[in-house]
Amino acid sequence: MKTPVQALCALLEDEKAALLGGKYDQLEGFAKAKQRAVQSLQGQGLPQTTLEILQRRLAQNAALLGSAAQGFQDARHLLTRLRDGQDTQMYDRRGTSKTMRRVENQLERKA
Repeated sequence: MKTPVQALCALLEDEKAALLGGKYDQLEGFAKAKQRAVQSLQGQGLPQTTLEILQRRLAQNAALLGSAAQGFQDARHLLTRLRDGQDTQMYDRRGTSKTMRRVENQLERKA
């Protein structure tokens, strides 16, 4: 059976994998599980080195969460620019730059 520290470390690794894998639908469950795990560690008098490791891992995942949130904000901004008719520079998965333009819906009526 895992110790509470090992369980929290495993949870943080799973959360990191979900963030890097784009599985954002799992994040709410991780947040609740992390809260329970941290609460279970309170008052246990953990060694300073263990606390530093946990703090570093929590900070790394928080940075990943922040980057994901920023990515969503950036995407929303780009979509707004496209909707407003502005050309927008974007990059594909290979890093190739492309200019995106709004596509006008044109309906051709025939008699």
